[in-house]
Amino acid sequence: MSLVVAHRVRVQMQSDRKNKLAIIYRNCGDHEQPNVIKKHNVSAELAEILCPACGLYYTQHKTHRPPQVVQHNRVSLRLNQDRQIGNPFEREICPVLWGATL
Repeated sequence: MSLVVAHRVRVQMQSDRKNKLAIIYRNCGDHEQPNVIKKHNVSAELAEILCPACGLYYTQHKTHRPPQVVQHNRVSLRLNQDRQIGNPFEREICPVLWGATL
């Protein structure tokens, strides 16, 4: 892809941010909330918006992050958020509630 196409993607992303629209990341399908500002990777080769994690993976490996890695990270993030809040969660391997009092 050319730098012109990457520039168009950046301009569209800035326009979406001004209009308070969520930015959708191309590889992992995650989205940014409109009130959060993060650094985005707009690849000149791909002309895609990548989240910081997918952009780093692409820079190091010259390929997109595999879907199973993306899914694993989402589950880990959700479990960490539950731990911080204090919500009990159930493990998939055995039905023990972690965080619950016995």
